[in-house]
Amino acid sequence: MKTLFEKWYRFLAENDGEDSKIVSKVIILNTNGEFLLLKRKKSSQNHKNIWDLPGGYNKNGEKPEEGAARETEEETSIQISALKAVNKEGKIHFFTTKSYSGTVSDELPEHSIYKWVKFEDLDTYDLPSDAKTAIKTVIEEDLDENYQKYVKVTHPRHKKRLIATGEKKNEPPYTKNPSLKRTKSSPVGFQGA
Repeated sequence: MKTLFEKWYRFLAENDGEDSKIVSKVIILNTNGEFLLLKRKKSSQNHKNIWDLPGGYNKNGEKPEEGAARETEEETSIQISALKAVNKEGKIHFFTTKSYSGTVSDELPEHSIYKWVKFEDLDTYDLPSDAKTAIKTVIEEDLDENYQKYVKVTHPRHKKRLIATGEKKNEPPYTKNPSLKRTKSSPVGFQGA
C-alpha cells in the first residue's frame, strides 16, 4: 500500500503544472446583463486577434471548475465563484457566474483588450462558434429565469383583480380579498392549482 501512495505522489510531482487537454471557459455576467469578452493579442500562439471568453487549459488533476476560476483570475484578475455548468463541447467545459469580485486588470497578460458586451451585440464579435452557442444558452436561461420571477410576482395580483371584477362581484357575500382557491387556472406552484 505504501508503494502505491509513493507512486501516486511521484506521478503528481512529475505532472504538476502541466496543462491537460481539457479547457474551461467562463461566461461572467454583470448587473447590467452584459458578459465579459477578451480579445487575444496578435502575438498569441493560437486564435490570434479574436475575441474569447475568460478561461483556458486546466492543469493535470484539476477539476474543470477549479481550472475555470484559476484561469479567469490569471487572465483578468477577477475572482469568480458560484460557477454553474452550461454545457460541454468536446473537451471544452463552459460555465457561467454572476458572482465575481475585483475589476479587470488594465494589463492583460494574454489579451490586448476586454469589453463588457450586451447580448444584442454578440454577432458583431469574431468569437468561436461553440462560445457563441454557450453565451446564447446562458442568456436564454437568464431571460427565462427573469420571466418566471416576474410571473410569480404579478400573477397573484392579476388573479385577485380578475376574481374581484367577475360577474357576481356585487352579490353577497362581498369580499375585499377574494380567495385564490376559487380558480383552477393557476400555474403549478401557486395557490389554487
